[in-house]
Amino acid sequence: MFACRNAPCGWLPAVAQTPSAQREGSSGTSEALVRLPAHTAVQVQNGTAVLLGHYDPEQKLRLAVVLALPHPAEEKQFLEDIQDKESPLFHLFLSPEEWNARFGPSAESEQAVVDWAQSQGLTVTHRYNNRLAVDLEAPAWAIEKALNLIINSYQLPAADGVEGRTVYSNDVDPSVPATLGGVIYAVLGLNSAPPPLSCHAFENNDVTSIMT
Repeated sequence: MFACRNAPCGWLPAVAQTPSAQREGSSGTSEALVRLPAHTAVQVQNGTAVLLGHYDPEQKLRLAVVLALPHPAEEKQFLEDIQDKESPLFHLFLSPEEWNARFGPSAESEQAVVDWAQSQGLTVTHRYNNRLAVDLEAPAWAIEKALNLIINSYQLPAADGVEGRTVYSNDVDPSVPATLGGVIYAVLGLNSAPPPLSCHAFENNDVTSIMT
């Protein structure tokens, strides 16, 4: 029986990606980038956060790279069919292994993310059986370089009776190589501003239709 697939956090970005500038790769050749939208704290975007300065570049941060689901429309249709008494697929549940093979990211896609992360000096701390995410850890400076952004400290204003507080946040949305544009869906952990971009366990297919 397939596991219930709940979203990993209360926030996920829009799917659309936008072209970004090209950068000089380590080999000296230019590399096309795509920007992942909706990853910057809203308070930074709208200017209500006060810039305090550059975040400690040696401070280690933990990230979760969420992989895009390759067949979201088919997955959605299957979920509808197994609940439809008129469908020949009614209650024909899949095992976690069958679900992963049919709807999950491919091993090649996951490995591409791992290879890219390691090439950027990011440490892979955990991989999941369903390949829905790759956990990373690295100093802030390495994350800045890998994702083409700057991580700063900001003072948030008081709002709704809650006192303002100091947070860290990326200054712009992250950019990744265009070759990973259709592979990486989101990068969680780039800021500590509310709402928290926290990530729950992915191990038992505990991620759903993050494309809807």
